[in-house]
Amino acid sequence: DAERTSHPTQKPVEIMERIIRASCPHNGIVLDCFMGSGTTGVAAMQTERQCIGIERDQTYIDIANGRFIRAEIGASL
Repeated sequence: DAERTSHPTQKPVEIMERIIRASCPHNGIVLDCFMGSGTTGVAAMQTERQCIGIERDQTYIDIANGRFIRAEIGASL
């Protein structure tokens, strides 16, 4: 799976998109207190929401930042 990262509890983006659409208004803000590899942030970007993420492990922060950059580039194409 191209979206898969090394994070042990990563969720599919599609599931997070469904949860975000059901629980956050369009253009709302999603808070992810355990950001991990950034799946929730990617899903928020793809559903036109903002996201605030908290993560203490620099390895996962780096993975998440890369995913956010790819998601931004994909959204602008």
